[in-house]
Amino acid sequence: MLHTYYSVAALNMIAFAGFFTIFLFSIPKKSRATWNLAIAFLFYTAMAVAYFLSAAYDEPVLAFHRWQTVLGTFFGCMFIGLFYLSFPRPVRGWIYWGFFGIISVLSVLLTANFAWHTLDAPRIFHFKGHYWDFDAEPASLFVAIWILGYIILYSIPAFYRMFKEKGLARIGSIGVYISFILAVVAPAIANALSRDGAIDRGLFQTLWVTMGVLGCFVLLIIYVSTSGEKSNLLSRIFAISLATILLAIQAISYPVFQEKEKDFDKIYYQKAETVLLDSNRRPEELRYVSHYDPETESIGLDFSRLEESPVSGNWKREYLNAALRRGLRESTNPSAYLKQASLEPFQAGYADFIIAHPDQTVDQL
Repeated sequence: MLHTYYSVAALNMIAFAGFFTIFLFSIPKKSRATWNLAIAFLFYTAMAVAYFLSAAYDEPVLAFHRWQTVLGTFFGCMFIGLFYLSFPRPVRGWIYWGFFGIISVLSVLLTANFAWHTLDAPRIFHFKGHYWDFDAEPASLFVAIWILGYIILYSIPAFYRMFKEKGLARIGSIGVYISFILAVVAPAIANALSRDGAIDRGLFQTLWVTMGVLGCFVLLIIYVSTSGEKSNLLSRIFAISLATILLAIQAISYPVFQEKEKDFDKIYYQKAETVLLDSNRRPEELRYVSHYDPETESIGLDFSRLEESPVSGNWKREYLNAALRRGLRESTNPSAYLKQASLEPFQAGYADFIIAHPDQTVDQL
């Protein structure tokens, strides 16, 4: 098990969402709205578990965590929609159960479609996010677009409640929706942008956890204050206190682990440079040395202690990014270099970002 900021942050998200789930399920004589909210957070907790396992263990098979996160996202959004169909009072039964039946079937079909397209897909390691994923961007982008569609779908009853209800019910509807924007909408947009190459997956992971914790915190305070559920005062104080502590842990863990990772990377960057400069230097911890030939677009091995070749076709992307980075560092005008360079589709988002920030160096970006 390898702990990084991503694994610790996901673990914090498990504690946060899991505690909120238990708190909602423990409310006596809970309303249908609370039931739906509790189930939605149960799926959210399952997603956090999947992200934790993928970040803590370096195993290609953990790319299949995406199946769980896709399923959890669709069903979590569905129960958020059902929450608004039940808060502060339930709608007619045929509307509620019709929504439940149609969206359940659609969610299963969308998840099955994603599973079918990724079952035999190659697996790649996202170094920025410290996790394994499927090399199936079209399928992932398709899911990301549908997630945004689900958000629009449950926003319809949410806006209906916000405009129709009065008093605490309206405040609760608005507050809960704001918390969902933080916990769900912002990460969903970041997910779609990351699949399009506009931002990297590491930034998406950071946004998903940070905004998720913040959104859960806001939701807990607002819902406890406006729902009218009969939870005792002591449990409310305990819930809000624990949520505050977990939020503080989330804020502290990011800079601490970022500095540790930078120090760790710096040590191995120096060792790698030494190995590349001195072909006779082969320390015991060195497993292999590979190179990329841009003319033949092939990856070869210069040295290996492994019984099987570690070379993967997915490494090409990393080599192309390294070549682009070297070209940018050597160029006196990075923007002009990017406009003339022959870029791969997945590099377009990075190029647009660098051109839009001419005042920053490549190392700062």
